[in-house]
Amino acid sequence: PGICMLSELKKLATRSGGQAGMSFHFGRINDRCDIMIQEFGKNGIMFEVCDLKDAGKLTSSVASSVRKSISKSVTASKSRSKSGGAVLLEESRSIKKYTIREAKPSEDEWKSTSAIPVKVLCNKPISSINDLKAPLLFGLVRLGESASSSTEEKTMLLKLAKDPFAEGEMRLAYYGKIGYTEFSLVATKGEKVLKTFKKTSKSSLTDRKDYLAQMEVSTIAQYLAEEYNKTSRPLHCPEIRFLVVNVVETAGGVTPEERYCAEEQLPFAATSFVKYSNNTGYWNEEEINQSLLLFTRFSLQKTNGYLMVTDLQGVRNGNEFILTDPAILCKDNTRFGSTNLGHDFMKSCITATDAMLEEYGWDE
Repeated sequence: PGICMLSELKKLATRSGGQAGMSFHFGRINDRCDIMIQEFGKNGIMFEVCDLKDAGKLTSSVASSVRKSISKSVTASKSRSKSGGAVLLEESRSIKKYTIREAKPSEDEWKSTSAIPVKVLCNKPISSINDLKAPLLFGLVRLGESASSSTEEKTMLLKLAKDPFAEGEMRLAYYGKIGYTEFSLVATKGEKVLKTFKKTSKSSLTDRKDYLAQMEVSTIAQYLAEEYNKTSRPLHCPEIRFLVVNVVETAGGVTPEERYCAEEQLPFAATSFVKYSNNTGYWNEEEINQSLLLFTRFSLQKTNGYLMVTDLQGVRNGNEFILTDPAILCKDNTRFGSTNLGHDFMKSCITATDAMLEEYGWDE
C-alpha cells in the first residue's frame, strides 16, 4: 500500500550518476498482462518478455534472459573502462602517449609525410593442419614470392599518420601506406591500417615476439576460415574471412625502433563494426549468427581440440564476415600471446558455443 510501482522501477532502472541499472524480465504465459507491459513501456520501463506458453521452453527462455542481462552488464562495464577487447594476462609495461584523431589524413598531409624504410614480415603459408602444432616460420615479404626462413632482406617504404584514429583495449590503430617505391605509396592499393601496442616492453625481443604472435594468430585464423568455407553448411551461413596481418618494423637509422601489425582496411560499404564474442565464452546475443558459432566449434574440432579461434569481431559485407584481431585459445600456454587463456577457457568457450547452437535450434 502506498508504493508506486512505476516510481520504484524507475529507481531500479537507473543507478546513481545516470549509469544503467537493472533490466527487467517478464515471464509471459498468456496475453492478459500485455496491456500492463505496454503501459509500463509508455513510461520508459521496458520489459524483456520471455514467452512461456510452451513449458518445454521454460529453461531456455530463462537461460536466454539471464545471459542477455549478463551481456548488458558486461557491455556497460567495458564501456566504463574503455575496454571491449579480449581478456588478457596482464604484465607490467610502459604506456605510450597518444591523441586520437579520427579523420583520415588528406592528400596534402600524405604528401608532406616522410616515407620511412621498413621491413615487412609475413608467415610461411600453411600447407596442412599439422603445421599448426608448431610456431609458423616467417620471413620478409618479397614481391611475387612466399615467405621462408631464409628470405633475403629487402626494405619497403611506410607513410604513417601522425596520430591514431582509434584505440582498443590493447592497441592503437593508425592509417598508413606501404609500398616498394614512393610512386606506389600514391595508389590506394597500398593503404593499410597499422596497429601498435599501447604498452611496450623494455626488451626489444619480447616486444617483437608479441607482434609475431599477432601475425601468427591472424594467419592461422584465416587458414581455418578457408577450411570452414569449404564445408557443407546451411546456405544462409555467410563465409568467414580474417584480415591477414604483416609485421612492419622500422629499418633503423631514421626513427627509434618501432613495430606495427599491418592489415587491409575494412570495407566502408560494410555494416557497422561489431564485437560478436570474446575469449572467455561471452557471445553478443544482439548480433548472434549461426555461421560464427559453427566456425568457432569447427576451429576446435578441426585441430582435434588443440586450439580454437575466439574473440570474433569485425563487419558483415554481403554474404561474408570480415573479421579482425581474433584471439586463439590453445592447450599450449606458451603460444599466441597474452590473450591465450589456456585449456580451461577453451572449455568455457565451447560450452557456451554449444549451448547457443542448441538453444537457437542450430545444432547439427
